[in-house]
Amino acid sequence: MEAMSDGDDGPAGLDDDAARLAWLRQAYYGLDGRWYLKLRERTDPTLAQEVDEAVTNSLGRLHVRAWRELSGVTRIDDCRTLGRFVRDVFDVLYDGHEHAFRVVSDTADRFEMQHVSCAIFDMGADAGYDAQPVPGRLPGCGGIRALVEGWAEEAGGFEVEQRPGVDESGRLACRYLFTRRSRR
Repeated sequence: MEAMSDGDDGPAGLDDDAARLAWLRQAYYGLDGRWYLKLRERTDPTLAQEVDEAVTNSLGRLHVRAWRELSGVTRIDDCRTLGRFVRDVFDVLYDGHEHAFRVVSDTADRFEMQHVSCAIFDMGADAGYDAQPVPGRLPGCGGIRALVEGWAEEAGGFEVEQRPGVDESGRLACRYLFTRRSRR
């Protein structure tokens, strides 16, 4: 697929649903991060990070609302249903959740996923960033944390814990653990 330009007709100019979906994914990734970098350039890193986290949290909430509407699921009562939502979101945004994360545990009370690789670290490495990465502290980690917190908040009754770390091969691979809040 060619790079998008300001004169691009968008998805309406494409012939089939697969091409339209590929265009939408490219548009999503093309925007993700660019506005943050522009804000950081014009203001300061702290403000840019705060805005990034607020916007990304809101995006997570929108993901849940759209999924409920499209799937017909009106309530997310347990972690297994929340896990189904997470898989569906990754299947649409990343062309298959298995490319983005693996399921560590999936029960009614607990859903834990681990990234297959750290996209933020990979982008930094591609850009020549050569500092020793600290899991959970890379630029963008707060945004990802805010996204999954938005999912948990909008789904209602869930807590999420980010567990920065490395996988068996030494690559950065954070985990996210979703649990049901205890009812009193």
